Amino acid sequence: MLAIDIKKTDKADLSSALVKYIKSNYGKDEAKRAEPLFDEIQNTRNEVRGVFGREGGPAAKASRDLLVKYYRQISLLETRLPFGDGKGQVKIGFTWYDSFKPNKKAFMYALALEKASVLYNVASIYTFMGVHNDRATPEGLKEACQHFCVAAGIFQFVRDTIVSSVFGGLTADISPEGLNMAISLMLAQAQACYYEKAVKDKLNKNLLSKLAMGASDMYEGVVNIAQRSPLSSIVERPWLNILSYQSMSFRAAAHYWQSVIARESAAQTGNGYGIQIARLQLSLRYADEALRMAGAMPSTVVEGLTKLHQTISSELFEVDKDNRQIYMESVPHPDSLPAIQKISPVKIGAIPNDLYERAPGYEILDQLIPHDVQVMLTEYQQRVESLVRANSEMVTLESEAARKVLQDNNLPYALEALEHIEGIPQALWNRCLEVGTRGGSQALENMVAGLTKLQDDNSELLRNVEKELLDEEKEDMEMGARFGPQWNRLPSSSLNTQLKQDVNRYRDKLQQATNADNIVRDKFNEQKEQLMLLSKTKAELDAMIPAKDPTQTNAAEEEANTLRQLLGQLNQLLDERAKALENLVKMAEADNIVTQLLQARQAGQNKETVFTEELAKYTPNTNAINENVEAQAALLVSILEANTRFTNAQQISKQTSLRAKFIQDLEMSVNSFNEINGHATEGARFYAQLGDHLRRLSQSTSDFVFARNTEKKDLLNEVQRSAAGVPAPPQNNAPRPITPVAAPGSTVSQDGMFSRLLYPAAVQRPPMGGQPPVQQQPMQQPMPYGMPMQGPGGMGGMGRPPLGAVPYGYPGQGYPQQPGFPPQGYPQQGYGGPGYPGAPYIPGPYPMGQRPPGPMPGYAPYPPGPHAGQMPPGAGPGAQSTNPFVNPVYRK
Repeated sequence: MLAIDIKKTDKADLSSALVKYIKSNYGKDEAKRAEPLFDEIQNTRNEVRGVFGREGGPAAKASRDLLVKYYRQISLLETRLPFGDGKGQVKIGFTWYDSFKPNKKAFMYALALEKASVLYNVASIYTFMGVHNDRATPEGLKEACQHFCVAAGIFQFVRDTIVSSVFGGLTADISPEGLNMAISLMLAQAQACYYEKAVKDKLNKNLLSKLAMGASDMYEGVVNIAQRSPLSSIVERPWLNILSYQSMSFRAAAHYWQSVIARESAAQTGNGYGIQIARLQLSLRYADEALRMAGAMPSTVVEGLTKLHQTISSELFEVDKDNRQIYMESVPHPDSLPAIQKISPVKIGAIPNDLYERAPGYEILDQLIPHDVQVMLTEYQQRVESLVRANSEMVTLESEAARKVLQDNNLPYALEALEHIEGIPQALWNRCLEVGTRGGSQALENMVAGLTKLQDDNSELLRNVEKELLDEEKEDMEMGARFGPQWNRLPSSSLNTQLKQDVNRYRDKLQQATNADNIVRDKFNEQKEQLMLLSKTKAELDAMIPAKDPTQTNAAEEEANTLRQLLGQLNQLLDERAKALENLVKMAEADNIVTQLLQARQAGQNKETVFTEELAKYTPNTNAINENVEAQAALLVSILEANTRFTNAQQISKQTSLRAKFIQDLEMSVNSFNEINGHATEGARFYAQLGDHLRRLSQSTSDFVFARNTEKKDLLNEVQRSAAGVPAPPQNNAPRPITPVAAPGSTVSQDGMFSRLLYPAAVQRPPMGGQPPVQQQPMQQPMPYGMPMQGPGGMGGMGRPPLGAVPYGYPGQGYPQQPGFPPQGYPQQGYGGPGYPGAPYIPGPYPMGQRPPGPMPGYAPYPPGPHAGQMPPGAGPGAQSTNPFVNPVYRK
């Protein structure tokens, strides 16, 4: 077995080049924070240079893990930083030597060479692991075969995903031809392992012959590749001899097994000895050729073939003698024998999973997104959000339409009322008990009342922030009016614009939340009397509900069964639609095209091309939703027709109708509780997280005011000394920085200190009488909602809210809006439900305060009664809805 040697490399100074790039493009602070990370990557590369690569066992595993670690590190760098020798790129020269001809090397500034070479070495380690496996044992054979297949998979990955994008400058070993040879060799050796295992297991001789012929052809293919350019100049004769030796050896074995088959057939039929002789002659020819190529190979290498050669010669002598003396069959020419079919069960192995894993501990790199890429990313995210929102709204509207159709036709209550003779259905009672575990109507009333205090607390915090800003600005205007031209600093009104905009933005959000609170409060008061049903015991409810009319018969059982089946199909449609929407939302939540945008930017590619390609992955789910909606329309027609037949055949008595009405009212009480509880929970969560943002805004404002007051004090001293004719004390010539302006959520560093000037960092107040220096581009900062955001989910404390929160700028139309219900979020124009403005929220295990998932045994929940447009509970992923379109409509 052959192993492919690793590639060697020269030193490369990654750390200095990376720190220089970050300092130039993102500022000194960020470079300082990132420097330990870059030093770690540099140290890993230094260790990679020392990998020996020819070990087996634990040493090989350690080398492999080190290479994988470094590959993951540079792969992460590639997604955030542009590498190359062009302007605005990280310029690092990489040198790698040919593994077959170490005197040949490739030099590039492209990270592709580094990645390809590192992965090549990972595959090389696997080849040595396969060679070192003990193939004398079944386990060793299996592991060797697996290692060769994995190596082939890695070589293929390098060829198809990395090398394919590099033009010229590569050494022959990682050229497409060199990688093809490596892949073919690994598969040939895996086939040889498979053949050895089959021989040990004494499998069918015809199978052994086909496996051997497959291995022979695969080795021959490797020889053909190695003899073509550019490999002919690097693959030395000993390698070619070994490959040819293996090909001939397996071909000899293939014909030998065919001779055994012919011998066994001749023993049974009395004919076929001539064919046996011809096969042995052909087998001996290939064995002789293989031994000739073996040359000075060690005896341990040719031991197996030597034994086979002796067996072939001995059997050929005996059968030839017997044929001449006894059977006297004609011997066909060996070249006229039928070709041996070949089989190759080995497959290219999968890439090890840890190669795809994100290197841990490098979150700082997520913030390193160029401003123009950040703008494109935000635009793409808005398109994705728009796509998901449109589909979510369609799902909601169509599910609500179906629910309204069933409600207007008293379905499925008319069916349920006929099944139970008396008392409350147990599953419905279980849902009432669940409401009790959450405190019932009294706890709900307390939650609704608590929203007022939360709103007051946030309003007071915002008023204090606004007052602090206005007081500082007023004082600055007074000082300017008092001292005139001597008060030569930028006015506060030009520096606190962002903070005042944030105050106004949050005031609008609070007003929206107040309106939403009023909707929740009005809905509770409207349903308060009905909610009192949930405080009653089961005995009280059993006494209140009318019993089924004992004279009522199930005269329309066939029509009822048809109707149940159709309702079940509707449930299935809604489940499939919910799943498609859930997949769409999950895909959007995980969608991160920063890497693609960085690559497009580097290649000068149009952003619309990238957007079109990336948005296409949503098409299967959007198509599934559209097709599902079309199927629902036809199914509702069938349900109405079946219900008409059922109603005509089954004359329901007044008493049974009253029973169905009571079940409906009780079900609506549970629905109302869950709906209001969900809204109140959403409101409390909104206020809690808004409070976090307001406290950050308050800190930003305090930092701003403190810095302005410090500057004011220094400037006031200068003005007073100048007026008194007192010379100023010696000072550092460095200009004084202007007061910073902070965006909430981005002003406090990890150590809690004011981290940087958030209005352009290089703008400084000039000395008295001087000219302001040139304003430089600030480092990209995490932004509040509605402004450019960094990375998936945003960076800092105020990034893009998770999908499912109401996106800033789209109040009342948040997503995901769950199947079967009006849109979640607040306010709900056109749906009657409240919706809090777009503060981000953290989805809990039971979204919107809904009950835990799981259907109640033996009972099918019902849709709300006359309250069209209200939001039933259970809208979270995995939650069990009370809407009949999400759960089974009926169960016995």
